[in-house]
Amino acid sequence: MNKYVKRVSVTMLCMFLVLCLSAQQPQRQRASAEERAKNETELMKKELNPTAEQLAKLDSLNLVHAKKMDELLASAGGDREKIRDVMQTTMNEKLTAMQKILTDEQFVKWIKVFQEQQQQRQGQGQGRPGQGQGQGQGRPGPR
Repeated sequence: MNKYVKRVSVTMLCMFLVLCLSAQQPQRQRASAEERAKNETELMKKELNPTAEQLAKLDSLNLVHAKKMDELLASAGGDREKIRDVMQTTMNEKLTAMQKILTDEQFVKWIKVFQEQQQQRQGQGQGRPGQGQGQGQGRPGPR
């Protein structure tokens, strides 16, 4: 009986330590609007090879859009449906503005780059518990 109590105690202690350590992992901070706009502009510069005039307009558009997204997300108050609708609307507005700045070839290329990024983001969430395909919907996820 004494060995059994020791084993259970050690197991419980290990489980407690694992929980404590996992709870202390730092949460990823969302980048500021300025940082997000700068990163997107850099990606556009790399992928689209825009003129200096186009780059200046894209930089301004990205910053305005990032700040607008922050404001809209804050006003949505965590309502997922509202957030999804707001993001869709503002993204369509941004794409319409981009279409006026870029050539047709550049715009088509940016749409492809954007879609690839979306797929990568969706793929990143599948490895975490509670996210990805089938998680939290009563079905087991991929194993």
